[in-house]
Amino acid sequence: MQELDRKKINPITRFPIDAEQNTLADSWIELSAQALNHNIATYRALAPSHTKLAAAVKGNAYGHGMIPVAAVLDDHPAIDWLCTASVSEALTLREHGIKKPIIVLSYHDVSVADAIANGIDLVAYDLESALAISRAAQNLGKTANIHIKLDTGLSRLGIRVEPDTVDTTVALIKQIELLPALSVRALFSHFADAESDDHSFVQYQQSLFNAVSSHFKTATHFSCTAAIGTISIEQSDIARFGIGLYGLWPSRENQTAITSLGHNLKPILQWKTRVIQLKQIASGSTIGYDRTHTVARASTIAILPVGYADGIDRKLSNRGHVVIQGQAAPIIGRVSMNMTIVDVTDIPHIKTGDEVLLLGDHAAVHPDTVARHIGTINYEVVTRISPLISRHLVA
Repeated sequence: MQELDRKKINPITRFPIDAEQNTLADSWIELSAQALNHNIATYRALAPSHTKLAAAVKGNAYGHGMIPVAAVLDDHPAIDWLCTASVSEALTLREHGIKKPIIVLSYHDVSVADAIANGIDLVAYDLESALAISRAAQNLGKTANIHIKLDTGLSRLGIRVEPDTVDTTVALIKQIELLPALSVRALFSHFADAESDDHSFVQYQQSLFNAVSSHFKTATHFSCTAAIGTISIEQSDIARFGIGLYGLWPSRENQTAITSLGHNLKPILQWKTRVIQLKQIASGSTIGYDRTHTVARASTIAILPVGYADGIDRKLSNRGHVVIQGQAAPIIGRVSMNMTIVDVTDIPHIKTGDEVLLLGDHAAVHPDTVARHIGTINYEVVTRISPLISRHLVA
């Protein structure tokens, strides 16, 4: 098989660009630059003035579209860093001309040499990962900037710190500092429970982190969206934030705390499609696979060209809504792979081609509402939207 020209491959989806031009054209996402700038200003006001802001664009910018979001962030004076989960995400940003400093927060899914060559900061989460970065940097004749990750209680990636292992952790970090071709830019960790009102575990994590970091003069970062404005982060040189950047709250408790300070957020995403068919059906007709819905009256139904392959969760069957002409219309029957059926009987003057809001800043289709319907969190609702759907900035 002839190898595809890499220049003709979308670096996010890894699909041929020519093929994408006709893919999922009946669904699109609009991103509000105004809302994005509003959210940045909110967290700039909440964070200590000396603390730099690091915006998380991992997971395709939490499903919003990494490249269009990063294009705004790259020019924004309040954003100092971008954060990705993987090296490949960071390299994609560089391929698209993004110049801001980048921190890879977790795994090295491709060779770290390209990251070092492109001035991307990497994470060392144990001695082995630090050694791998050191060897790659030496081979390039360069110095790699690293951030050493400490696991203070999330029990995820990082050097595990317990009350009785502080000294051994300090010794390990000093060992890493001595490795050739490495420069330790920062020590960092991540909160396990910053979203709730009970900050006792937050304080436990901070005490462990401080017990280690106090032995070093390097920068630190130990925050998330939920921590900014609700937890003291005065000692942090960098504040990372993700979900709040996109106008969504990490929890109801956090929303209450921040709005009480006079701040709010604006969701930046509007996911839309169009009605492709309307039809009249008789009372007693059943709808969709497994005939899970029966209409109790003569009804008008609309067929939408989106389904669970696009990110409309199947658990929204007979439960979720869409918005047409500003009015909520219930999803009826099973959500199919590529189609969804909605009841539009009570929407007057509806016609084929009418715009439909699937997800956005409307109570019926807000990511928080959808998350409650399907038993998850708003993070997952937006992140699972198909990356094949076109995303573009609007004013």
